[in-house]
Amino acid sequence: MRAQPPLLLAVLTFHLLHGALSQEHAPSRVIVLLDNNKVFPMSEKDMGIQLTGTVGTQGAFLYKITDNSTVERKVEQLKSMAGVLAAEPDYKVYVNSTIPNDPKFQDQWHLAKVSAPAAWDISTGMQEVKVCVVDSGVRVDHPDLASQVAAGFNLVPADETNPNNPPPAATDPQYKNFNDTLGHGTHVAGTIAALTNNNLGVAGTAWNVRLVVCRFIWNDGSGYISDAMNCLKLCQGEGALISSNSWGGIAKSDFLATELQAANQAGQLFVVAAGNNGQDMDATPLYPASFVDIPNVLSVASTDVNDVISGFSNYGKNTIHISAPGEAILSTTYDGAYGQMWGTSMATPIVTAAAALVQSVAMAAGRTLTHTEVKEYVLKGVDATADGANKVITGGRLNIYKALQAVRADFPLALSPSPPPPSPSPPPPSPPPPSPPPPVASPPPPSPPPPSPPPPVASPPPPSPPFPSPLPPVLSPPPPSPPPPSPPTPVASPPPPSPSPPPPPSPLLPSPLASPPPPSPVASPPPPSPDVSITLNPKTIQCGTSVAKGRPAFQSSTATGRPASLAVDGSCNTNPAAAPFCAQTDPNDRDPYWYLDLGKELVVRSVMITTRADVSWEALGSAQVLLGNQSWVDGGSVGSFSLCGSVESAFGPNTRQPVYCNQGRGQLARYVVIYRPASQTQLTLCEVDVVADTPADTSLNYNPQQQQQQQQQQRGSRKLQRWLHMA
Repeated sequence: MRAQPPLLLAVLTFHLLHGALSQEHAPSRVIVLLDNNKVFPMSEKDMGIQLTGTVGTQGAFLYKITDNSTVERKVEQLKSMAGVLAAEPDYKVYVNSTIPNDPKFQDQWHLAKVSAPAAWDISTGMQEVKVCVVDSGVRVDHPDLASQVAAGFNLVPADETNPNNPPPAATDPQYKNFNDTLGHGTHVAGTIAALTNNNLGVAGTAWNVRLVVCRFIWNDGSGYISDAMNCLKLCQGEGALISSNSWGGIAKSDFLATELQAANQAGQLFVVAAGNNGQDMDATPLYPASFVDIPNVLSVASTDVNDVISGFSNYGKNTIHISAPGEAILSTTYDGAYGQMWGTSMATPIVTAAAALVQSVAMAAGRTLTHTEVKEYVLKGVDATADGANKVITGGRLNIYKALQAVRADFPLALSPSPPPPSPSPPPPSPPPPSPPPPVASPPPPSPPPPSPPPPVASPPPPSPPFPSPLPPVLSPPPPSPPPPSPPTPVASPPPPSPSPPPPPSPLLPSPLASPPPPSPVASPPPPSPDVSITLNPKTIQCGTSVAKGRPAFQSSTATGRPASLAVDGSCNTNPAAAPFCAQTDPNDRDPYWYLDLGKELVVRSVMITTRADVSWEALGSAQVLLGNQSWVDGGSVGSFSLCGSVESAFGPNTRQPVYCNQGRGQLARYVVIYRPASQTQLTLCEVDVVADTPADTSLNYNPQQQQQQQQQQRGSRKLQRWLHMA
């Protein structure tokens, strides 16, 4: 047996250390293994060390240095003794987390929050795993995305002025032009699979997976569920059996439910945003997120940096499965750069990427999981949170590392090698070469995934009880006819690294203009009703300089630090991350309104509303602009006010939109009210300008009855079918 070491070998010579040890270590401890056959007694005091304990199972001992020697000198001293088999510093180690070299990675707070760096030690994804991005397309020549796209389709007509225009045919070159000119899909795609470890831009969540892009969101931020359903089918044909869907917000659609059930039969996981209405989906379901009884649906709420469910996020203890970061998410943008966005749209691609990593780990072990098994593993990867306990099924926020650990535990061969070395910087972006359109109108039906023995995974939480009845429309005056389901909204995803230089853009990529034109930051004013020949007053005004600036403003409630006056302070700043520049009501306000006192009666021709720079603009969709000459008290004052107009339901980010009163001819009023009745969602206004004249400046021919008829005609001519908003 090895003797206890109260004594050490005597030594007559000492060796100087000629170079410092490179590894970090404890400042005054050494680990020593002795040879029992060569012990010469000498006191610890003379050696300048003191025994503090044993180490491991090999019979080594831990000594504290007591003579002020450096660790390096003491190790050399001990190693020189004939009776010492080994001596080392007590090295300091760290959690082995893979950190990419993308310069903006440090600003992507959400990746650390979901333990992505630790997860990347297990897997950064496999190219064989394809993710379907059902959104507004992807900027095809973005340097962090161009090499990540395996295939793509476009279902948005070239002429978007007529909602009845059909999507491009499979033989039309536009069918493969999925270039993003809105920005939502590019952001979603970058979050999932931006090219990573390439010394450029941002990091993706699942570096090495490939994207199949289907563009169905129009440039006004809306789309049709008929096109969304076709996108799912097209992606199945390309083998993309995990889909990211940052859109929704409609009443229950039987057609969409049937399509999701078909996707379930095809083995496709449907990851979907909960929506940004700030409401309990158990009580007021919105779809497709509320299809909790369809096995392939995985719904996602948004959380902030403190793991609190975002004020704008929908939730539901029995409806929404999991939460993930959804505020100030940094990703790729449609102008070829990088930027932050807010919304459940941003949380969804993080969970989508987690699902792709789960499948990648299993495939590395020679197994292919079913879509429901992938879902189960994702839902195992959760950090419990106080706020999530009563708001999502799993009771917490995504932890990708935990999910991959669960897969690795069930499939030991899934221990993947260390992450690939950094890939060289990608070549400068260039538009992809044109590709001939496919000869077939639609892709072949998807083949079922290869069978694989199910892992011993716990069953997910039971589905919620039967759905409550759908949410009634928010608009006071109901639309002329029930609108068919309408279009959803997009998000972005991150790119993966590769052991070799990034491949050139896939020949399947579309060939748009060399530099696709970005969408205009300002929404065009709605045209007058086709059967009312009135010329709109062309008078406009610079943001923050109208008669509204500095006037007394009030609102029904106030979110912390966001009073009503911020909407008329003249700042016109739309970035909510920089400072509270926008007025905002409390998210629990069930009848939100904002109103302004102009001080005297004026001929109000239009009210210009400026939105935030993120994706929370649906907090304005369908809001009513009201005018009156009596002070506004609350929602009961509606009878004393006239309708100027309604905010378009699809109201883009960072947009300044006019709502014209009396077809631009104006209406006498002292008070301006922006009202969203019975919506229980935040009303967010970054700047409100009022274009107005004094009564003496113009001849006003105002007829309330005529105005009401004209407003009805306007509403009837809009895209009433577009009820899907960006999630």
